[in-house]
Amino acid sequence: MNRNRIIILSFSFPLLLFSFCNIYAQQNQPLSAENITLYDPNLKIELVTSGLDFPTTMAFLGPNDFLILEKNTGNVKRFVNGTLIEKPLLHVDVSVKDERGLLGIAISEKNKNNYYKNTLLVQNNKDVSHNVFLYYIECKDVVKNIDCENSVYRYDLDNKNNVLINPKFLVGVPS
Repeated sequence: MNRNRIIILSFSFPLLLFSFCNIYAQQNQPLSAENITLYDPNLKIELVTSGLDFPTTMAFLGPNDFLILEKNTGNVKRFVNGTLIEKPLLHVDVSVKDERGLLGIAISEKNKNNYYKNTLLVQNNKDVSHNVFLYYIECKDVVKNIDCENSVYRYDLDNKNNVLINPKFLVGVPS
């Protein structure tokens, strides 16, 4: 019985090592359009922007207008009509230890039925068009990474000044 286990293990180890090396090699290759096969002739691959620092996710405001999160810098950037706006809409101090950072975004369009007691004046401002919800991990002491919390905030998008304003803390869960 032990001899069978040793034989199985002796064959399993090289296979496992080969699989690991193959996965590692694939992860460390730069992505390019040549490595991707499209089966739908109606689709095409096109580089939209570059120069971002660890982008994690994005959310669309409209055609050719979207927000991009940079995980480790805590920056929210905007891409409009083929141009990446260099100045961030918002910068938040985030914890970047392990898998932490600026991690999630959701957007909802404002309309006259949206009512938030603290932002009634903003609701009447035509330059404020969307609510932007951000999920990130923040710590009271970012250097030591202590007292950290998974936080969700709501912001208003000020289109005229291209900034996120009126942060409203919604929920926090210790991380």
